[in-house]
Amino acid sequence: MSPCRWSWFLVRVFVPTVLAPAARAQSSQDAVRQKFIGTWRLVAIEGTGRGTGPDEHPSGLTTYDSTGHVAVQISFKPNRPAFANGARAGTVEEKAAAFDSYGAYYGNV
Repeated sequence: MSPCRWSWFLVRVFVPTVLAPAARAQSSQDAVRQKFIGTWRLVAIEGTGRGTGPDEHPSGLTTYDSTGHVAVQISFKPNRPAFANGARAGTVEEKAAAFDSYGAYYGNV
């Protein structure tokens, strides 16, 4: 076989053989992603050292969408006191307590 015919043979036989498993793997990943789409309520936090104390009952939501994005909101101490005069007029201590007891993330999965 000439080099040109050999290249054609490799493209025709080898490339579909390599791409087929990759396509199946992608299809499998898509099927798993579809099962996660929606909003999920936090049940527990383990192994972080946060939200594990006797008076700490973290609450939160995680949302996965069909475009591959995730949004997470967690309140590590949901029974924390409200700002006395609203968040904008909060004291340094109130703001620090709010910041230390809440977490959020948005981005790609």
